[in-house]
Amino acid sequence: MPGLLDEHFPVHGSWQGPGYGKTAMGLLLYVLSEGKHDLYGIESWACERVEVLKWLLDCPDFKPKHLSDDRLGILLERFTTRAMKVFN
Repeated sequence: MPGLLDEHFPVHGSWQGPGYGKTAMGLLLYVLSEGKHDLYGIESWACERVEVLKWLLDCPDFKPKHLSDDRLGILLERFTTRAMKVFN
């Protein structure tokens, strides 16, 4: 799924770190493990699970800041654009 999302939603040139697909998977892992969907707690959650997230996301360069509330907000905004309607 991350590859499919990255294919249909290319990141902006200034975006660094994992693409939208792996970022979305990080968000999904948080929602499934914590049963919450608030964005402000994800980065601190990721700080406690860096090595596991590197492995699960297949992203050796993963850093908790890659799941900051700002980045996740950009991700969700991108997914709610017309492009998401085309993707569906």
